[in-house]
Amino acid sequence: MTFCSIYVQSQFIAFHRWEQAPQEVGFLASWHRHIFKVRVDLQVLHNDRGLEFFLVQKDLNASLDLWREKKVYKSCEMFCEDIFEALSPKYPSLFRVEVSEDGENGAVILRNFPSAGPTPLFPFPKTSE
Repeated sequence: MTFCSIYVQSQFIAFHRWEQAPQEVGFLASWHRHIFKVRVDLQVLHNDRGLEFFLVQKDLNASLDLWREKKVYKSCEMFCEDIFEALSPKYPSLFRVEVSEDGENGAVILRNFPSAGPTPLFPFPKTSE
C-alpha cells in the first residue's frame, strides 16, 4: 500500500518567554522575538490534488492570525497542539504539525501516526505498470 501526503508551510512573528527558564538560559525568561515557521502534513486520497495546497494554507494562516505580532506564553509544542485543534475538524487526515523558532529548533507532534510507521487513514489505489 502506498502512503501519499501533502504539506503546507507558513510562518508568523510573535514574542514569547519561558518564565521558569533555568539560569543557564536565563535570557529566555525575557520577552524575545521569533519567526515561528510552521509545517503541517496531511494524508491525501489520491495523487491529483486530494487537498489543494492554497486552500489548506489559507486555513493554516487563519489559525496563525491569533498569535501574529503578539506576546504569547506558548512553547513550540503548545503551538503544535493548538494548530492540531484548529485544523483537525476540517482536515481529519492531518497527522503531523511542526513549529520551529526561526527554522532552527522546534517541535513536532504526530497524531494518527503509529510509531511503527504511517498507517493510511485512506487507501491509496495502486496503479498498474
